[in-house]
Amino acid sequence: MTSWCYGKLLTSRTPVQLQFLRHKWITKIKVNVYPSLQERLAEKDEALRDPELHAPVNIGFSTAKRSRREKLYSQIEKSKALKQDETLERLARLKLLKVDLDDVQEQWTTTGAPAQTFVLAKHYKIFQDLFGNAFFVPHVYLNVFYNYNEELVSVVHRGNVIKPAEYISGWLKEVYSTQILHVENQIDFTYDSVAANTPSIQFESKPEDLWTLVMTNPDGNLYDSEYEVLHWFV
Repeated sequence: MTSWCYGKLLTSRTPVQLQFLRHKWITKIKVNVYPSLQERLAEKDEALRDPELHAPVNIGFSTAKRSRREKLYSQIEKSKALKQDETLERLARLKLLKVDLDDVQEQWTTTGAPAQTFVLAKHYKIFQDLFGNAFFVPHVYLNVFYNYNEELVSVVHRGNVIKPAEYISGWLKEVYSTQILHVENQIDFTYDSVAANTPSIQFESKPEDLWTLVMTNPDGNLYDSEYEVLHWFV
């Protein structure tokens, strides 16, 4: 019977159809499906539970808003004026054009600085740690720096670290004021403290305006993480 079937398959012109079957395997092990990180954060986010109660509130100054069309038109007019300046074109072609960085800094403080500073503060949740649901756009630009001596200063930017005391190499001892301490025939250079001193703060204001300046550290309380460290309130 086996040989007869074998011979029939060889001589038959009927195509052979092979069908593959998949059998469902039922596991006996119960797999626990845990929520994802996004789902866990959504559970802890109180703003999703009650959006009206936790709606953000702008506590900053109200400024005159310009439409996008007006801003674009102003930029186009400035660009046309620069392109028609033959002196600038000649200096740029000869690679002799110099850009005034102070002018660039001044224009940036009134155009892009408020929005960029607000985005950084929102990204690092500074408003949330200080005011909860309140926020503001910093339209008043602050220049903060610490004095090294009469000639050099250390400017505070958004991200740099300024230590309470800086120790620099010995060849700078003539530039920075130093105090030589003789301890067991060893010489140490103790330089003037930097962030331990009172900083200098500059900003534009009218003579009749009144301001409150606060210098705080939301993460600097070593005794209770729920509180902040208030350095200045003037």
